[in-house]
Amino acid sequence: MLQRALLAALALALPMSACDDMGAEPSMLDAPRFLAVRATPGALAPGDEVTLEALGWRVDAVTWAACATAWAPTDPPSCPAGEIALGSGNPLTITAPADVDPLWVRATATAPDGVLPIVRALASDARADNPEVLALDSGDGPLPVAVAPGAEQTVRARLSAAVDDGERVVSYYTSAGSFTPFRLYDEGVTTLTAPDAPAEATIIAVVRDDAGGAGWLTATLRVEAP
Repeated sequence: MLQRALLAALALALPMSACDDMGAEPSMLDAPRFLAVRATPGALAPGDEVTLEALGWRVDAVTWAACATAWAPTDPPSCPAGEIALGSGNPLTITAPADVDPLWVRATATAPDGVLPIVRALASDARADNPEVLALDSGDGPLPVAVAPGAEQTVRARLSAAVDDGERVVSYYTSAGSFTPFRLYDEGVTTLTAPDAPAEATIIAVVRDDAGGAGWLTATLRVEAP
């Protein structure tokens, strides 16, 4: 359980530090950034194939590397033991090493102001199934296709069933406006405040469980005058 708690903390904290989620408005997608990493299956199976996928905003040309120990908190994160190149692509399928558990993977991409990294730890005692965001609604009905400028719209992520009574956290992002609160446990309701000017808002909900698994769903909401 201690290792699972550690992996969960890293799954939440490392994307934040690497991608500046601790900025003035963490829910606002106003610059290239990574939001999450998903491994399928979620549990490290030495010798088996694992598919890695990074969720990014305005990010492309993703390159992957692995480390047998935790990545050092340099800029970008570096591997004290010497990094292992995994290849490029998103998603990318690799063969899990037979003698490394946990395996620390890092995705990087080039952004206008430097290199974007995100780190994820994979372990054999994690859950094989990732949590999923099945749908986005208003909390008491379907999510509308359009809202007025400056309007407040409630949003709720509908999730797959929890595994082993695990705890899940949902983070909300938008390309226009802001979410309050930015993070919630399970299927809590958040509020999107639309921008004052017409726009097309991309909404992304990312769910993580306490074993480090991740899933996400994207929707579009128009902001236009009634």
